[in-house]
Amino acid sequence: MRVVTLFLVGLFAVSACTSQANPTPAIPDQSVAPTATPTTVAVIPTPADTPLVIPATPTLAPIPTVTPAPTPEPTPTPTSSSTPTPSPSATPTPTPTATPTPTASPTPTPTPSTTPKPTPKPTPSPTVPPNMTLLGTWTTHFIPSVLNGNGVNITVPAKRINGTIVKPGHTFQFIDAILPVTIPPYAKGAYIHNGQFVLDPAKGIPGGGMCSASTTLFNAALRAGLKIVERHNHAVYIPRYPVGLDATVFSTGQNDGQDVKFVNDMDHPILIKAYGSKRKVTFEIWGVDDGRTVQLSDPVVTNTVKAPAYYEYTDALPPGVTKHIQDRYDGFHSVVVRTVKDAKGNIIWKDTFVSQYRMLPGLIDLGRKPGDPPAGTRVLIPDKPPKP
Repeated sequence: MRVVTLFLVGLFAVSACTSQANPTPAIPDQSVAPTATPTTVAVIPTPADTPLVIPATPTLAPIPTVTPAPTPEPTPTPTSSSTPTPSPSATPTPTPTATPTPTASPTPTPTPSTTPKPTPKPTPSPTVPPNMTLLGTWTTHFIPSVLNGNGVNITVPAKRINGTIVKPGHTFQFIDAILPVTIPPYAKGAYIHNGQFVLDPAKGIPGGGMCSASTTLFNAALRAGLKIVERHNHAVYIPRYPVGLDATVFSTGQNDGQDVKFVNDMDHPILIKAYGSKRKVTFEIWGVDDGRTVQLSDPVVTNTVKAPAYYEYTDALPPGVTKHIQDRYDGFHSVVVRTVKDAKGNIIWKDTFVSQYRMLPGLIDLGRKPGDPPAGTRVLIPDKPPKP
C-alpha cells in the first residue's frame, strides 16, 4: 500500500461545515466489470482360536442273550462314559488398548527480530476487483451530536459515495455525489458563518457537519497520489483534522460554493469505498498500482495568534451559574507540500496547500449577581487562576 501518512488527528471537536441541497442529481460513473497427519490406529492382537478337544465316546459291546429262538435283540444305545465332556472354553475378550493422544509440544516464545516486517496489504472485500490494491485511505473520528445531525450528516455521504467508480480522466466532485441534501435522510447541523460557529440547532442547516466526510475523502485521494483540483480549508482550524489538510464544502445550489474535486489521472478506473459508523468514517481509494509514490511534508505553521477565553454575563442563567458556549481556537497560517512521483522517480504532481485559520475566542456564559456588569459584558478569563 503506497500510503504516506504524517499523523492522524483523533481529537474530538465541534464539527462545523456546510452543504446545501442542489436539486440537480449527480451522475456518478457506473461501475465496470470488476484456497493430515495420518492417524495411528492401535492394532489389538486377537489370540488364536483355542481348539476344543472332545474325547471320543467309547462304544460298549452288546450283552449276549440266550433264548430258544434266536430272536434278534435291538442294539442297545451306547452309554456315555462317566468322564464329563468339557464345555467349550469362552474366549476372553481382550481389553482394548487406548490409542494415546499426541500432546502438542509447547510453542517457544519467539525472540523479537530487529528487522521490521513489512505491513501486509489489506485483503480486498468481495466487491473489490482482484486486480486492484489499496492506494490511499484515511479515517476521521467524531462525536455524534446535534452539531452533525447525530452523525447522519457524516454517514449518509459515505453511504452515497461508497462503490463509486471513477474512470480514467474523469473528475470526482463531492457535492454532486452526495445530492440531494434533504431532510431526511440528512438533518440540521452546525456551520461556520463569517468565522463564527452557528451552534443553535434551530438555526442549523441541512447537512451541517458533513465536512468530516469531505475531509476524510480528500485525505484518502491525497495519499493515493491523484490529481487534486479543488480543496478549501475551514475558516477555523478543527483539531481532529490534520493541520493544513482539512477540506470544507459549501454550496448554495448556484455553482458558487466550495467543493472537493480530484481527477483519476491513472490508466485504469479507481474505486471509492466508504465505511461510516457511529463515531468514525473511513474512505479508501482502490485501483491498479502504477508504482507512483507520495511524499507529504510536515506542516509549516507561522503567525500563530493565541485565542483568549471570556466570561459573558447573562440574565438567562441563575446567579453564578456558568454555561460553556464555545471552545477557543488559535489562529495560524500553515503550508503543506505534497510530491507525487512515478515509478521511475519523475515528479507527476507537486502541490502546495496553503491554509489560513482565524482565531476564535472561547466563551462561557455567567449568570449575573447583584452588582455584576450589565448582561453582554465580557471579562477575560486568565489562563492561570490568580494565586490566593
